[in-house]
Amino acid sequence: MSTTNKISTYKVKIAQISPNIELEGIKDHHAYVGISLNNPLFWHESFKSVIDWTLSNFKKTLFLVVDYPHRINSIIFNGLSPELSSQEAIEEGLKFKNNLDQILKQVQGSFQIMRWIDLQKTAHFNESLNIIQQVYATNVKFKESIDGSASDFIDRNKKRGNLLAIPENDANLLSIEYILEEIAGCLLLEKMGWGIQIYPGTQLQVFKDISSGLINSTIPKELKRTVYIELKVSKKI
Repeated sequence: MSTTNKISTYKVKIAQISPNIELEGIKDHHAYVGISLNNPLFWHESFKSVIDWTLSNFKKTLFLVVDYPHRINSIIFNGLSPELSSQEAIEEGLKFKNNLDQILKQVQGSFQIMRWIDLQKTAHFNESLNIIQQVYATNVKFKESIDGSASDFIDRNKKRGNLLAIPENDANLLSIEYILEEIAGCLLLEKMGWGIQIYPGTQLQVFKDISSGLINSTIPKELKRTVYIELKVSKKI
């Protein structure tokens, strides 16, 4: 249970749970919050409300700093080399973790912090990635869902004025690579006992398609078992 002393000026509510189940039925589970370094919310004071909400609603929480995949955004939008983008992502991940360490000193609850770069170094990450790449190569609906999410990501950023630093086709391919790595991580995390994924924003469409049964054939059972929660964070009036 979270015990921050300050009264938050932000409110958190569930936007969607996939599959459509009641929160009360999964409160004794272990949940993780995927922290995207390019999402401004995680650098904002409002993220503390997400921390409070999660610690108050689940038995144990993992705060996962998604640092290494962030290198792909730096290639797409900043034109950095793979080497420089990897270095920058790792440094940003460490910076965020250090900041999060300070925030979590103010709360009580059962939680831990992990950086994606450490998850990716585990013995089974490449195995999980190979499984997902194989499904992507053979499952048409799975591929279409991921390709659509990758294209939407590029289009969304272009509309926001985030110009591409590389050709659009290359950007789409890298975006697909990002999503495949993310799904591989989710697969591995479920095997490690983290079966609830929480994100303050919109979940990937492929996760919704899997949980609804729209994409079923050849999908690893761990991804079918995972519960995906979208949160909405807003200022209190």
